[in-house]
Amino acid sequence: MRRQRISRHREDSFTLIELLVVIAIIAILAGMLLPALNQARLRARALECLSNGRQLGQYQLLYSGDNDDFFTPTKQINDGERNQITSAGTYTWFGRLVRHHYILNGAIGFCPSSYTDNRKDLILVARLRNASAGVHSTLLRISYGLANDFIGSSLRCGGSNTSAPAKMTQLKNPSRTICMADTVVKSGSDCTVNGHQLDYTLTSGGAGSGMPAGRHLNRATVIWCDGHAGSEKTPPFSPDLPPAVANPYTVDPFKNVKLNDPGNCWDRK
Repeated sequence: MRRQRISRHREDSFTLIELLVVIAIIAILAGMLLPALNQARLRARALECLSNGRQLGQYQLLYSGDNDDFFTPTKQINDGERNQITSAGTYTWFGRLVRHHYILNGAIGFCPSSYTDNRKDLILVARLRNASAGVHSTLLRISYGLANDFIGSSLRCGGSNTSAPAKMTQLKNPSRTICMADTVVKSGSDCTVNGHQLDYTLTSGGAGSGMPAGRHLNRATVIWCDGHAGSEKTPPFSPDLPPAVANPYTVDPFKNVKLNDPGNCWDRK
């Protein structure tokens, strides 16, 4: 009886080779599944970002409808507005939508694939609506930039450009005119900072001034002036690349962004 028990125990046990084979199979399966899971995670982030863009597009339309058809200016209009969100800082288009209760959840200003994680700060700004000095950096570093030169017009207190923001009725083709987009700022030799302002040249740096960023598998969320949002292809993007390498203005719909071009759909009527 004793010998039979020992023999049966040996038959039911894994040998070392069998155990290694099982481990190897698990490792192979994990290696096959992890890339697919990572792709799924990236696509989920892209969908969340697209949802943010759709909401921002609708808020811009609501603002326009309440303000004689004007889009939001990029920055503050006068000294009084400078202090409505912060006592030292910049009153951005995003801050304007927050201040006037169009945006209730500041989290929509944060792209989940962003390299600057200020989601909690944006939620706090939207909740307080009259934040203390210093929080202006949060408003400058949102993930989406407003088209500065044609839509927001860089209207600012004491600035050289005092033209008014665009009106919806001034646009030749609102559904093909970019209002906002995933934005990244030229910061030194890399592209790791967000910005509230979308500019059309790679040389324009400074706080909050940026270009479209293909953070979602080389695609960027773009919000058009008629309020709809979509995903647009960009060149390969990496936060470690200098802006000149990942130039989005070489592909549609960005390559037609040319200043003072009579045939440009970005020009106003």
